[in-house]
Order: sequence, then C-alpha cells, then structure tokens
Amino acid sequence: MDTGRSTPPSELRQSVAPLSSEPTVVSISDVHGYLEAARSALSTLADHPDFEPVVTVDADGRLEWAGNDYVLAFNGDLVNRGPDSAAVLALVDRLREQAPAGRVRYNIGNHETGLFFRDVYPSEDCFTARASESTVRAFLESVLEGSVTVAFEGHRYVHTHAGHPDGVDPATANAALVEAATRLLEGLGTADDERIQREVYDAFPDLFATGRDASAGCLWLKLEWLPADAPRQLVGHTPVERPRRNGNVIAGDLIGANLERDGGEGVLLETPAEVLALTRSADGSVDRTVLEGR
Repeated sequence: MDTGRSTPPSELRQSVAPLSSEPTVVSISDVHGYLEAARSALSTLADHPDFEPVVTVDADGRLEWAGNDYVLAFNGDLVNRGPDSAAVLALVDRLREQAPAGRVRYNIGNHETGLFFRDVYPSEDCFTARASESTVRAFLESVLEGSVTVAFEGHRYVHTHAGHPDGVDPATANAALVEAATRLLEGLGTADDERIQREVYDAFPDLFATGRDASAGCLWLKLEWLPADAPRQLVGHTPVERPRRNGNVIAGDLIGANLERDGGEGVLLETPAEVLALTRSADGSVDRTVLEGR
C-alpha cells in the first residue's frame, strides 16, 4: 500500500474544520473488496442532477479524483470477503495522491485490524491473512503518517467505523492507534512479534476488543448497542439495506446487504445543514433521501 504524497497535517486528522471551505463529506463504508459495488456507490453523485461528481472515470476506466469541494471518507472495512481488496486499497491511495491534503480519509474498521493482529485473530482465507510483511509494514506506517485513522469530526457528526455509546473522541482514538501501530512496528518480523501483538491487543480495548455486547471496542460494536441518545456518530459496520437513522446515530453500511440484488449501494453525505443518502435503484437511477435537516 502506497503511503501517499498527500499526508494530512495533524490538525486535519481529527476534523474537517481546518479546511478553508465547508465541504460536503461523502462517506462510504464496508466495501469489503467489492470494487464494482464501490464504483457504483461513488458514482451516485455523478448520476444525480443535484450533485457534482466526487470521482470521474478516466480513459482506462479507473476512478479519479474529480476536484470538487468534497471530503471523501472511506469509513472502514475496505478489505476481505470480496475479490478485489488490493484494488480497493489502490483506489484509496490513488485518490489520496490526487486530492489535496485532508480531502480523502481512511478510518480503519475491524477487518483492517487483521493486518495488526495476524497471530491474535483466528486465521481465515482472506486478504489480511495472506498479506505479506511488507504490506503490513506499509499499512502500519500509514497510521503513523496520519493517512489511516480511527475517526474524524465532520460538521456535526463524528465519522467512525462502528461507534460507541459514549461517542468516540477523534484525537484520543487516533493517538491510541498511532501508539498501537508504533509498538507493532517494533515487533514486526522479530521473534517478539506475536507477543507484542497480543500485548497491544490487550492494551487498547476501547479500539480492538471484540464482543457481542456493549463491551466491544469502537471498531467492533454492533449498531444495536448504540442508543438513540448517543453522541452524534455516522457509522458503518452493521449491514443495512437502506440508510438507517436512530436518533443521533446514522448507519450507512449499504454494500454487503445489497450484494444479491440490483442496486442498493450508496453513500452518505454530511453538509453543515443536513445529512443525506444517495442510493442506487434497481434501474440504475439514484434516489436522494434526507436523513437529517431540511
């Protein structure tokens, strides 16, 4: 994974506020290696008359940064399950290189932690289990550079993969991820690698703890454990066929639940005034749904 030429300054890792404009945040989550579904979701803006595109298609059929006033957030679980995990990560790298600093963001999800803890989680035949040491090293280094984070503050919502009943503070969570990655890099490829993986996993339960109840970390918590009065969060992780709002929590893991049908994939959009969803219909058109605001 290319560590990129557009590393965000430290203040941009936590929030969109330092950007000179008030860009619309476009959030896509849980791509899981399904590149074509991601292409369809990201193209919903170009296919709706009310929006400028966030990506365009070049002569070779590749998605490119469109140069409009957006922040594009990949909100975790970009890898595993589908056939094109490496191509999805290459897409993120390409868009990050093309866009100004802070305009393309990557929050990790629970599946990315398979690159952190190869000897902690049970092995399965997936991208993270097969990843080379050099791939793991590059990913951990991208955390240190700030290209990969846990969360950031949008206009009113915190964007993070799974969320937490008490909310997720981006600065605290991102600092913890950097500390974890630093320690993992120290052990990578050494005789102490597995021991350090297990120590790091145990040291950061707020991030990494697995579980089927509210004890899970903010990368693993299911939507059912996020109450309506939780702090405002925009999350993925739990598959939903349609964008779902429950009080202060808005869920947009749309790709997985719609793989077996025509359409359904889409993105969430946060502006200073509202939160919208753009979703692909079965006939290829795009539906616009207001989830909060006017």
